[in-house]
Amino acid sequence: MKKRSCIIYILVALLLFSSCSILQSDPSGQVENQPYSFKRQNISYTGLYSGQMDKGEPQGEGRFIVSSAVPDSEESRKNGVFSEYTGSWSDGTFEGEGTLTYADGSVVSGEFLSGEYDGLMTTITTDSEYELAHYAHGVLYGLVRRYSASGALLASDYYINGESIAPIKESAKTADYYSLFYEADDYAGKAIQLQGTIVKKLERENSSLFLIRDSAGNDYAVTSIKPDGDTRFLTPDSPLLLVGDKVNICGISTGLYNYDFTNTALEADPENSVPNAASPSASPQAMEFSYPSLRVVSAEVEGLAPFDPAAPAMDYSLFLRYGSYYKNTSYQFAGTVREIYLDSKTHSLELMVLEDGSQNSVFYVTYSYATGESLPLRGQRVEIEGVFQGSKQVLSTDAQGQLAASYYPQLAASRIVVSP
Repeated sequence: MKKRSCIIYILVALLLFSSCSILQSDPSGQVENQPYSFKRQNISYTGLYSGQMDKGEPQGEGRFIVSSAVPDSEESRKNGVFSEYTGSWSDGTFEGEGTLTYADGSVVSGEFLSGEYDGLMTTITTDSEYELAHYAHGVLYGLVRRYSASGALLASDYYINGESIAPIKESAKTADYYSLFYEADDYAGKAIQLQGTIVKKLERENSSLFLIRDSAGNDYAVTSIKPDGDTRFLTPDSPLLLVGDKVNICGISTGLYNYDFTNTALEADPENSVPNAASPSASPQAMEFSYPSLRVVSAEVEGLAPFDPAAPAMDYSLFLRYGSYYKNTSYQFAGTVREIYLDSKTHSLELMVLEDGSQNSVFYVTYSYATGESLPLRGQRVEIEGVFQGSKQVLSTDAQGQLAASYYPQLAASRIVVSP
């Protein structure tokens, strides 16, 4: 009898242990009001999650309602404490399209990457005003615009690496070539104002490198970060800069830069030869390729109208020069297909389209098509609707066999209709 009782006790204990293990296992699949905790921006959140889960972590679409939020410090609290998130998740954090509701009632919608803002974000405040701003891995950059509930522009500012550029521009000192050359380390990190003409330009993956000559004939190496690379949070407040432009630049001194600007593969102004930049008191062998260097914070081009965020003009020259400012702006036009590239594996088209009524207003258009859809051919007239994606650089070889760059406004088409 005692032996049978012991066996029963053992079986009951095993059953209870098994039940506890099942209850404590990481859930997968669709869940409702599942307790979940995670950390974001040094704030520990606890709450209830409803949506898709994989091994105890939100994965896919879901909603998280906060029950408690504990910042690591008061500094962490400045990032803002949210009360609810609805949208896409990956590996237990925000990833993809989503909406955050903060404790103060403001709502932020847009694209997330690894839990951080990453892309164009829309913030709606409790008084129904709203703000449009770009982020890269959580860092604010580019043109920030604030609108009233009726859509009227209230204010705008430009940011680089999370900071307004206004104080930088106010502190900029006029460039002194001799000091920047021989006392480069003393000026590193300081704001400098430079006026000159772009003599040469070299395109790189994440930046453009310019040789700029001032009125005294002194040459500077100037770098401008591109708006679509990994370092886009350093994108300057600047139009697309081209060889021959007379420019007024505010930049951060980055010391001396060594480069051979006599390289014939560079895009160059044929009316200006590029001599070695030798200092008057230094030997050419030691100094011929050394230049004071700047990273552009802002730039203005003589004769080019500035971008007006209150009333952006629908003008081709401005589309081309201020491509990143028009990004995500809707546009429609009709024109003739000049060039076409088809990738049947990805169902994608790349088109060069000349706008009706113009001689050189060419757009670079991308389009994802459906199986069986009627597609255009070279020489056909098309009607296009889409949104701007910035400026597109297209490389080609000229008659002398040298590499040359051309630039076009880039449009991601949502609809293409072939005219009969």
